[in-house]
Amino acid sequence: VSLLRNDLIIYEKSKTLDAYRQKVEVATDAETSFNCNNVKECLEILKRISNDANGDHNIELPFLQYFNTWKMIPRVRSLVISPCMTNLARTLLDVENVRLYQDSLFYKRSNDGPTPWHSDARMAPFDTSNMITIWIPLQHIPKPSQGGTGLYFVDKSHSDFALPYWNSPNHDDVNNEQYPNEYDKLDIRYGGQKAIKHHMPLSIGDCTVHAGWTLHCADANIVVDDHEDGNADDRINEGSSIHLFEKDRYALAVTYVDARAEIRQDVLGTKANSLGHNEDRWSYKDWIADVNPREYFEHKFVPIF
Repeated sequence: VSLLRNDLIIYEKSKTLDAYRQKVEVATDAETSFNCNNVKECLEILKRISNDANGDHNIELPFLQYFNTWKMIPRVRSLVISPCMTNLARTLLDVENVRLYQDSLFYKRSNDGPTPWHSDARMAPFDTSNMITIWIPLQHIPKPSQGGTGLYFVDKSHSDFALPYWNSPNHDDVNNEQYPNEYDKLDIRYGGQKAIKHHMPLSIGDCTVHAGWTLHCADANIVVDDHEDGNADDRINEGSSIHLFEKDRYALAVTYVDARAEIRQDVLGTKANSLGHNEDRWSYKDWIADVNPREYFEHKFVPIF
């Protein structure tokens, strides 16, 4: 794992601009992202969007993300195509063959903001419930009260078919403007804190695994000086967004889907017409136009095992 971590950090340092461009594209469009010549320009765009949205002059990114490092880093490739990983995915999904959808390096820097509640499958181009992500921390993750920024999960949320069926996550259901959006009160829907689980602490070599529709999030990675404001330990609770002595955190997430999963036709349209979220577009934009929606396909960038 230490060698894998070193390779990924070197890669991350060489792709910083791409990571910021991806954030700009998610917030705006591909043309605006393409025209960003440096990180400063990307930050200026993100700051302007943030100011327009809520008047907040601070840009609070949850992480920087680097897709499909397996194409460039031999150690990552050896891991994601290994029988250990692919057989694990096949067994847990209970399918004969799996497709490697992507790997993602998540770089959560000191003082990065919280990762909001989300489900991975909404960001992927597939029409399937058979998706699984193996989340591998690349350093020790302490328990939350000691600064751990591992994932929190809402158990059984992947089987809540009613949530996306009856509710729009985009606040665009004109028939229900007088009622609160269900996505804004998931804590009530799932029974509060008792429904939220985590598996911290995590040692090097540990991993967590979650289904594609499982709601999950992560705390902010905020460093607090324990000499300020008295004893900081008295202010820390599990699940808090404030942590002690937390450093930059790296994690590699590897996602597999059922090899039979089809591509949705809406993914090939514009951002406005897509039913999903475009967070992962940088992951699949190199191959999505090469395949036909709604049929079985093979492609070297999303291999089958």
